[in-house]
Amino acid sequence: MSRSRKKYPGGGIAVADSDKPYKLQEHRRERRQAAAALRRGEEPELADYGNPYHAPKDGKQFWLDYDRKWMRK
Repeated sequence: MSRSRKKYPGGGIAVADSDKPYKLQEHRRERRQAAAALRRGEEPELADYGNPYHAPKDGKQFWLDYDRKWMRK
């Protein structure tokens, strides 16, 4: 891994390292509500679960002038 480099110069915008905990929480919430709707005999509604704009890290930013050390994984 000492020679692995990123393919593009950029990174996440917010302070969070990863979206994984947020995505796990939102998908669990979606499955739980879908299962409850099926138990009631209703059609599960499609809501806005896991909206990326509500995540702790929304989007990416690209660096215009960057140093080689920033490109390490």
